[in-house]
Amino acid sequence: MTSQESKLNPGVWAVVSVVFVIATVATLASYMPKSAPHWVELTLLGLGALSYLVAVVTLVSTRVFEWSTFLNVAKPAFVAVLASTGVIEFAFLYDKTRGFTLVILTLGLVIVALALPLILAYSVARHVPTRS
Repeated sequence: MTSQESKLNPGVWAVVSVVFVIATVATLASYMPKSAPHWVELTLLGLGALSYLVAVVTLVSTRVFEWSTFLNVAKPAFVAVLASTGVIEFAFLYDKTRGFTLVILTLGLVIVALALPLILAYSVARHVPTRS
């Protein structure tokens, strides 16, 4: 692995995006039952979305990569994560979570639902030798 590849690793950027989402939810929870300052939550969530965007851009810009393996891992991982996030979203709605809190939690779930399959699929596909 070259030094440039380690700096622009899509898997690392996707993990960073999930960490920002966790920080967002932790900030939200730390203020319960009162409302957290919205600028803090939006900043953390925005950084999470930006990190995910960087992960996607670095993944797409990868020149030599085993894309078929990536897709073979990403598709079922996405279905599994989508099912899990759907159940979590249902729990939020069932618990009568409303307003800005629901928006923040839903956006965080979307970022996680997109980042986790990328992390799993990239972790597998980067070790598969490319076909000539």
